[in-house]
Amino acid sequence: LTRAARRRSWAEAPVRLWLVLAILISAVTAYLYYARAQISLADRRLLSSGDKYDATVVEIEGQSRPGAKVPRSASPRVRLRFTPPDGDTRTVEGSLAPSLTGTVEVGGTVPIRVNPTDPAIWTDRTEPLSLAAELSMALIFTPIALATIAVVLLRRRGVLNIWRHGNPAVAHVVGMQHSPLAPKSRQLRYALNEGSDRRVCAMLYPVSAGLPAVNDEMLLIIARDNPAKAVVAKLYAE
Repeated sequence: LTRAARRRSWAEAPVRLWLVLAILISAVTAYLYYARAQISLADRRLLSSGDKYDATVVEIEGQSRPGAKVPRSASPRVRLRFTPPDGDTRTVEGSLAPSLTGTVEVGGTVPIRVNPTDPAIWTDRTEPLSLAAELSMALIFTPIALATIAVVLLRRRGVLNIWRHGNPAVAHVVGMQHSPLAPKSRQLRYALNEGSDRRVCAMLYPVSAGLPAVNDEMLLIIARDNPAKAVVAKLYAE
């Protein structure tokens, strides 16, 4: 395995597609971990240092009729009113944390914690969510990210096995076109010069290596009895 082979194998079409997917999914997963961790830390700070009030419920899901009730399990959107020590009554809106028991009623009270520097930030939770609950969405994406990374490694190993154990064959260039998957490469179409399998196959060819012309010959290393799986010898032997 040459240094060129180890480097070039990442750019082959069977590997590149899965590599792009793995990068995208891993980036989304990492962002979810970061975003949920920030939210969790903010909630924990609010519960530990926020000002505590018994807020009056003035509206539930758009209803302001006294006595109107909604079960807490529905995580209803409410409008709450409370009065800080400065005497300036404030009104906040938001959804209550879901609970399996109890109801919330217009005219009733809900204990809340309020950010002392920004009253619009509040919570009615009495304790923070578990870490598993906070990171549930990220945890769902984690096995998907790991699976795509595993596919990338398997595909790359397959490409390297072609280089290590494949058969040399001479092919000629049939055509070439741009590739949306790899802007710095071209999709090169080729066919073997000898043998019974003369079908036209395709591979990615880097522009930096100098593009061959139609009908130019090149030495390939092909998987046994499958010219569709091939690598350009000079790109791996350098």
